[in-house]
Parts: sequence; structure tokens; C-alpha cells
Amino acid sequence: RDVERSRGLGDVYKRQRFPQLGPIPLRSPPMTLADLYETQLDWVIATLRRLGVRDAELDDAAHELFLVVHRKLHTYDVSRPLRPWLFGIAYRVARDHFRRGSARLRLVEASLPAQAVDLESQAGARHQLARILRALSSLDHERRATFVMYEFDGFTVPQISKVLGCPPNTIYSHLRRARKHVHAYLASAEESQHEHG
Repeated sequence: RDVERSRGLGDVYKRQRFPQLGPIPLRSPPMTLADLYETQLDWVIATLRRLGVRDAELDDAAHELFLVVHRKLHTYDVSRPLRPWLFGIAYRVARDHFRRGSARLRLVEASLPAQAVDLESQAGARHQLARILRALSSLDHERRATFVMYEFDGFTVPQISKVLGCPPNTIYSHLRRARKHVHAYLASAEESQHEHG
């Protein structure tokens, strides 16, 4: 029984430590900003990174995000999922960093899930993720955010529509174009790799 209990705690740790494994469905926010910071910081940093905030500026961007959360927490509707609300704030913070010129979309290395078994598969997964992020770096902010929310975080189109303030059909269009761009980029990169390797 102790093994089963510790295995369960490990799963919780992995979900908190590796937020790209998927959203944790939260229906009500932690009661304090400190609790929210404690439970969501890793996910916030991973999200800001995927939205193009440079590693050197992640702490500042996360700080900005939690300042906004502090100001707006009283307006949060606890009947709604938490992460789409946080993503909306993260999107605006990343966009503002980009607009101010303090952040540029660039290739970043994201941490891999703990399930990666051996070094070769980790290297392959890291390489694939790097290529996907490189493909995303040339998309505009809305298409990039749409792709990240849908493909990385598992948000639904209606959730994305609400967060970005776009009609659902626009979100479907952004998603379709972003996928097409990423697939074309990956196909081109693979073709180039076969020619040179």
C-alpha cells in the first residue's frame, strides 16, 4: 500500500513539475495568491516560454503575470476552469513583452516528460520539440497561442476563443493554418536532414 501511495504522489509531482503533460483540470482556484503561485508557477513559466518569452526574462514575465492575477483574482469566476483564465493573462504578458521589444520569439528548449526512458529517445524528443518550436517562432502571436493552447495544453476551441477574444471559426482557421505551417516545416526539415545525413 505504501508503494501505491508513493506512486500516486509521484504522479502528482510529475503533473506539477512537468506541466506540458497536460492541464490539471482545476475548477476552483486556490484560496490565496500564494497557493496559486505554488501550484501554477511551473505551468505559467512553461506557457510563457512556449509563447516566446526569452529564458532570461521568464522570471520577470511570471512576476508580471502574478501581479495581474493579484489585481484580478477577485474577478475570477470559480465555476470556470483556472488554466484558460491564466493562459489569457500569460498571452497578454507575452504579447506585451514582444511589443516592447524585450522578448523575441526564438527557439527554446523545454523540459521533457519524465517518461522518456532512455537518452536516445530523450534526444529524439528534444530534437522534435526544438523543430516544432522553431516552426512556431515564425507564426504570429495569435496563431502561435492557438496552437500552443490546443496542441500542448489541451484547451478546447471555445476556451481558446474566449481567452483570445476571437470567434470560434477564426480559432479553427488559426489552428488549421498553424498546423499546416508546422507540418510543412517539419517535412522540409526532415527532407533536408535526409539530404545532408
